[in-house]
Amino acid sequence: MNHILIAGAGTGKTFALMQAYIDYLKIYSISEMLAITFTQKAAEEMRTRIISKMHEKNILNQEIFSASICTFHAFCAKIIREHDGDFKLLSTYEDNKFSNKIAEEVILSELRHGNIKNLVARFGIHGPNHSNKGLSEFLISISKELREKDIKNPKLLLEDGKKKIELIEKILDLLQSFLNTAQDINLIKKLNSFLKMLNCLRLAINKSEHIWVPIFKNMRSIVFNCFEDKKLQLKLNAAIDELGSYLCIVHLGFDLILFNELLDRYRRSRDLYFLENKLFSFEDILWRASEILSKKDCKFRCVLVDEYQDNNPIQEKLIQCLGKNAELFLVGDPKQSIYGFRGASSSILENISGTHSYLTISQRSQGGIVEFVNLIMSSVYPNFNKNELLGSAKLHYGRAGGILKDGWIKQMQTLILEKHYKPSDFVILVRRIKAAIPLAAELQNYHIPVKIIGGSEFYTCQEIYDFAAALLILIEPNNVFAKFILMRSPFCNIPDTELINWKNYKLPNVFNVARKKLGNERLAKIIDFLLINTKYISEISKNKHREQKFANIFKLRTLLIDVLDEYEISIRDLWSKTDNLLNENLAAEFINEHKSAVRIMTMHQSKGLEFPIVILADLESAIPGNIDKICFDPVNGLAISPIGTLLEACCPSRPSKKKQFQLPIDKVKQFKRNSANNELYKLLYVAITRASEYLYIINNSDDEVNEQRSKNNLLDIIKIAKQKNEILFNKLMQNGFIFKSILKSKH
Repeated sequence: MNHILIAGAGTGKTFALMQAYIDYLKIYSISEMLAITFTQKAAEEMRTRIISKMHEKNILNQEIFSASICTFHAFCAKIIREHDGDFKLLSTYEDNKFSNKIAEEVILSELRHGNIKNLVARFGIHGPNHSNKGLSEFLISISKELREKDIKNPKLLLEDGKKKIELIEKILDLLQSFLNTAQDINLIKKLNSFLKMLNCLRLAINKSEHIWVPIFKNMRSIVFNCFEDKKLQLKLNAAIDELGSYLCIVHLGFDLILFNELLDRYRRSRDLYFLENKLFSFEDILWRASEILSKKDCKFRCVLVDEYQDNNPIQEKLIQCLGKNAELFLVGDPKQSIYGFRGASSSILENISGTHSYLTISQRSQGGIVEFVNLIMSSVYPNFNKNELLGSAKLHYGRAGGILKDGWIKQMQTLILEKHYKPSDFVILVRRIKAAIPLAAELQNYHIPVKIIGGSEFYTCQEIYDFAAALLILIEPNNVFAKFILMRSPFCNIPDTELINWKNYKLPNVFNVARKKLGNERLAKIIDFLLINTKYISEISKNKHREQKFANIFKLRTLLIDVLDEYEISIRDLWSKTDNLLNENLAAEFINEHKSAVRIMTMHQSKGLEFPIVILADLESAIPGNIDKICFDPVNGLAISPIGTLLEACCPSRPSKKKQFQLPIDKVKQFKRNSANNELYKLLYVAITRASEYLYIINNSDDEVNEQRSKNNLLDIIKIAKQKNEILFNKLMQNGFIFKSILKSKH
């Protein structure tokens, strides 16, 4: 019998999972039980709590120290080693390196046969950046997506072209009916001119796009806004839009089939190479373990899974394999399913059979916050289940918090200066990490220490660029870009006026000396050598942000402290991170770890954490649109955009007709937008429920709701909830809230 525990935010799911594990020990032995978590920290916390509880009950068993309590990836790695022997788990850089090499080989091989000439001409083998991908990047990214979603053969939305003549006949019938009734000479001339173009199109429709697309464009231009008869105008435009959309789908289908064949060859080539060489990425080990488990019986008789709503299809498949002969205990919360971009879906909690129970008493948040959470979710959350209304085990302070407008930092500062709260009691949650930078700058202007958690700041800091270039020049002495960075850096400090002769400039001999140390000394020691034997320290010391810069350099040193033998991989990995803007927080010394600081992080990062005071910012930002020219979703499958091709001229131009006669690429993008929109309510729930004492919302706009925008805007979702029950909303969240008024209720 499976048991599904729906645990609301802050209701003690970790304790419930630990207690369930101990209870199951009355039925199963430790060797028959498996507990899976999403993070190593959660696994260790669970093991520690179980050991403590078993010790308390005087039932401590030495086996518990080696019990199978681990992450998905750790468990899968063990399965693979038992079945296939030892293997190498690749870093992100190594995975991209091998995958790119295989993708290039597959593309070049197909190019020799001439099949994909148009695809290569359009996309190139490699794109210049992440927002403009080449074929290689599309093969790698879509392959990973298919693996995460456990899809072997993606769907293709194709048209065979048989409907072309039918749609032209439809336009012809319309024309004929208008010609039969037309009285105006000018109108008759226009209709006859259009008829000639239509006949030309009929003759050219099966020829090259270079022939028929210009004819289609001219035909469309004749009827575009040129008739006084609006009824005629609308009917003709709609018929032309339908034909243009259909022709796009037909002709894009040729490229789509070729890309799908290319993708299939790449996936098979990559899997073969990786399996033969026993190389696995993080996505691969989940896939390989599920393949192994699907063909053998599992030794575990009881499997407990944390955060089940965050499982993607390949992880769900793993659990299904484990559950064939085992009892499942699954803990999750569909309202906290915010990882749809990784393939997760809250529906898996609803689809699995078993007994359901609920944890609804928050051990985290005071009563006012819990009441506010219930107001928001019952007002806006689709198909809200009343069984999941939260209660609170804590006092009700009378309010959940307040709406902050101008001067919100001064109000924070008042609390901090009066020592009622420390800066570390505050967390500011944002939707996008880039919104953290200006917020941090504002706080610094008021001398409030701040720490940004996550984001791309670390690898975009100039000092990290400098050292990435310094290390790269050691393995690539002729790298022009790295040399140019070094010349402008404190390593060389060449004035801009002298950069005109940069080709003739020779880097200081210290780099030649450092190059000889590679393989003999760890990279951290080489960083030390460069610091000591150049003017870098003295130059950085003049900078007003020197403490932060030194802290970042020390952090880089720490990240590379163990690198000796595989130095080239680590150096190239570092260089790729400075280019790709990967997420990494600034060094902790930014606020000196002993010093209390306000934290800023994304709402996604905050999941599973709690803070005394939460401030929600960046609530008006919209979901970024997908601009990839090749996209995929599990419902509509693969699709290619006509942008940048002749076919683009055939697409419907007006939004209403684009929606009516959608291209496959538009359907995929709409699916992705809808999926992201559906998660907004859950993201808001996660953000609000991080607060234990008070919640504040920064809102400098008016209270009018933009109904068109409300599905992709967190602030408008909050405003909709306010409209549903304005009296209760205002009671819980005072507008223009003054901090001191709340202190009386707490202190």
